[in-house]
Amino acid sequence: AILAEAAIATPLPVFASRQRSPKALRSDSPAAMTFLDVAQGSYEDGVKVVAGLSPAQREKCKKEASAELQARGKNRCKAAYALGRLGGPTTSATTTALLKALQTDAEWGVRAGAAINLGRLGIAEAWDALEQAPMRDESADVKNAAREALQRLMKGGVKGPSESLGVSAKYVLESFPSEAQAATGKITPTFYDINERLAKGPTGKGFGKICPRDGKPHCSIVDALESSHNSTHFVSWCWQYTLDDFTSAIDSHLRAEGLNTAAIFLWVCFFCNNQYRIQDGETDTAVLARTFGETLKKIGNVIGVIDSFKKPIYTDRIWCIFETYVAITKKVPVKYTLPKAARDEFAEQMTTGLVEAQEHLRNLDARRATATVKRDEDAIKKIILQGAGFDKVNEVVQENLINWQVQVFQEQMKAACRRR
Repeated sequence: AILAEAAIATPLPVFASRQRSPKALRSDSPAAMTFLDVAQGSYEDGVKVVAGLSPAQREKCKKEASAELQARGKNRCKAAYALGRLGGPTTSATTTALLKALQTDAEWGVRAGAAINLGRLGIAEAWDALEQAPMRDESADVKNAAREALQRLMKGGVKGPSESLGVSAKYVLESFPSEAQAATGKITPTFYDINERLAKGPTGKGFGKICPRDGKPHCSIVDALESSHNSTHFVSWCWQYTLDDFTSAIDSHLRAEGLNTAAIFLWVCFFCNNQYRIQDGETDTAVLARTFGETLKKIGNVIGVIDSFKKPIYTDRIWCIFETYVAITKKVPVKYTLPKAARDEFAEQMTTGLVEAQEHLRNLDARRATATVKRDEDAIKKIILQGAGFDKVNEVVQENLINWQVQVFQEQMKAACRRR
């Protein structure tokens, strides 16, 4: 028998049980059991009801709930909750119904219910929709539900789309250095050296593995690693950096911020772009440059790795200038970091070093900045010309870097005073 309509409580819809216990519901005639019965009471009560259903009854309720969501019926909110409680393997129709409800339904309760249960079902396809929901939804309840669902997916070991994955900071700092040194036969290889051995070719970590982005053989390093998860930080850097400078700068930043390496996942182009496809010319630079702004916004944090305070390579590279500009205009915080050697050098030559650093920064000009691949340089400069223009990009990036230089100078002055 179909139960009476249940009250919906805020901040998230919670269905109050009406006079009937899960035990009583389980004793009903199987033919009369519906998704509305599953939706009643607390989540735990609903799960107990489901435990008493046969596989056939469970599928019957799933189909009913999916149909109710797709038809936008009056009980679609309960249908969204019922689908999460029914759990188990889900059909494409169920997934489609929940995703559509989260993305398009006019009722916040339906969107929140869909968000929560996408997380409970552990559906990897839900990542994009759940990540977008907090940014575009006006309802705080839906935002909270989407965040809760994403956390549940992460705890359950479900990974997001390949393009959203980041490499574990723990791997970068603890395992990767010895792998890179062994693969290249060099103590301080650059990432150009490492690329030829670990990111592409027959010795690459993704060699022979199917790429989840296009279904073809050979994947990115991030897709080849079991420890990869959804990115927490975007890293802006240069391939000319040595292994030691890169890892030292990342380590310095994580220590300064008090972050646990096991919980940090870095989006670094070396690890996350499929270098096999770039090698074969299958990656469109213009498309990549135009779309990565949304990637930055989704991740929400940028680490700018600068190799030297006085004459950084960073300010001569068009990708780095462009990444910094896009992050600032998207209101994504950028925090810069130096390798230990560069920070120590600056501390020793604080006065002369500051003058030299200012001069180098004064000469920053996106017009003269370069990229390793000429088509990358041309594509990014074309985007800049069609957008804000070189002068505006230069102004925004210079101001951001000046603020960082002032911060570093203040930190070093305080440290010097404490030593005295």
